[in-house]
Amino acid sequence: MKRIYLSPPHLSGLEETLLKEALDSGWIAPLGLQVAIIVIVGGWLKKLERRLPA
Repeated sequence: MKRIYLSPPHLSGLEETLLKEALDSGWIAPLGLQVAIIVIVGGWLKKLERRLPA
């Protein structure tokens, strides 16, 4: 079998922080907690906009 050589990952600053948060939270998926929060808050804001007078 032919080997495929990959470069080692370089994590620093924000990448390392977000990876640690994902591992700690258990959200290991293509769409993680950060995206889930944006979707939830976005939906909440749209509902709020519909209730407020123009």
